[in-house]
Amino acid sequence: MSDIESDVELELKNKKTLPQNIKNTIYDKIFRNVMIAIVVVIYFAFLNLGYRNIEPSVFATDLKVFSFAVLGLSILLLERGYKKDKEGIFLNGLETFAISFITLLMTHTYFFASERTRDLVSLSFLYIAIYYMIKSLIIYGKEVHRFRKQISDVRDIVGR
Repeated sequence: MSDIESDVELELKNKKTLPQNIKNTIYDKIFRNVMIAIVVVIYFAFLNLGYRNIEPSVFATDLKVFSFAVLGLSILLLERGYKKDKEGIFLNGLETFAISFITLLMTHTYFFASERTRDLVSLSFLYIAIYYMIKSLIIYGKEVHRFRKQISDVRDIVGR
């Protein structure tokens, strides 16, 4: 192999590796999502503990209060994301809205639904954890794809 070939091969290898600043940006986004997932899982774990340990009438009131508090937070996030034109904040607002809806749905499910439905709803923290894991993988894939598309020479070659 000649020096030119090895230089070209080294240059291509360097172009394909993600720079540290882009890695840090990707890791920050993923870390933020993981932290949100942890908070949501803890929230639902406490709701499930409340179902088992709190008197039913008090628990129903607590669920309604939590639901409206989370709904208020989701409205704030939606407004903030819309005003600042940031899709990430807006998406977090939609996710928070879904969490408030699930919480409000729990008031009916825990007291009027069948045992099987109650079990499915009590596992909602697992569904949300899986959602955030998939979301983090998608964020990683999109960011790597965006970087690789940005460094691609194909547009330059085709344009000639």
